[in-house]
Amino acid sequence: MSDLISSTLTGALFGAALTVSGVYLPNTIISQMKLQDFHMLKVFLTASSASALVISLYERLIKRPLSRRPPSSIGWFGSYDGNIIGGAMVGAGMVLTGACPGTVLVQVGTGISSGRYAMLGGLLGGILYAQMAGLLGRAPGAPCTPTPAPSKIDHSLPAKLGVSPASAALAFQTMCVCLILATKTLAPSLTRSTVDPVVGGLLIGAAQLASLIMTRAPVGVSTSYEDIGRWTWSCLNGGGSVEPVADTRPALLPLTKSVCFSGGILASSYALSRMLPELATVDALPVSPLQGVLGGLVMVFGARLAGGCTSGHGISGMSMLGTSSIISVASMFGGGIALALLRS
Repeated sequence: MSDLISSTLTGALFGAALTVSGVYLPNTIISQMKLQDFHMLKVFLTASSASALVISLYERLIKRPLSRRPPSSIGWFGSYDGNIIGGAMVGAGMVLTGACPGTVLVQVGTGISSGRYAMLGGLLGGILYAQMAGLLGRAPGAPCTPTPAPSKIDHSLPAKLGVSPASAALAFQTMCVCLILATKTLAPSLTRSTVDPVVGGLLIGAAQLASLIMTRAPVGVSTSYEDIGRWTWSCLNGGGSVEPVADTRPALLPLTKSVCFSGGILASSYALSRMLPELATVDALPVSPLQGVLGGLVMVFGARLAGGCTSGHGISGMSMLGTSSIISVASMFGGGIALALLRS
């Protein structure tokens, strides 16, 4: 029970940071993919940079490295085919919905109408993935989120390239700082947020620190959709890849740590929107229910296929220089930008 409470509290902190940073706004996300507004990129880079520092200090203090996410392979064209295809699906879903698996929770909490459609689609995506996981070569319920236990295989980019982790971390931090300064100078934010995008990114980094201290794991959201999907099939007496435990009934609610984390995001964004009414006065771009549901399904199914979303791969995995995370994030932005430009 204490683990569930800790996960809920860290989710609430993460949700509050996402809310005040303004990165959850549909127009902000879509405008980023259209390369018209770089508010999202500033928040994202600052959050990744802060998380990299936080995770590095955490690993030094506990003297036990966090696991980098392994390749997500579906056996089609290489070890990282799941990361590439799934990442591109996440990016496409973000363009269709103006959300990602984490920010859609903030949209629902703050009352943005299109977020409800995307949320429904995301839940359907989690249910569909739970059914198809076995067909995609995934073990039922196989964990995709990083755990504090060290991995026998180092899946980080420095290990792949044979360079010093410290040198690679310094290069990553330098790249982030340079890009943040460049975008702040050359591309002022059009988004009206409660705080400056850099401050918003630092708050997300602080939420990452809280997650490591309280739950001993980095932030990640999309696993909750799969957990709910597996619980749904369990309530329906099992289906496809989901194997119910013998002689046990499904839990009344799917209370896993990941679901509690997502619940914290939803609760804190709702509370903040009531304390700061201006957060609830911005509605979404016109998104039809069908487009929202379809986009949410594609987005979450892709996130599980890639083994993570913009939170797990982007903020956490990329800050740890995980190879699969870097490939997934590049695919997310590549797929999203391509679709956004085609739709323009």
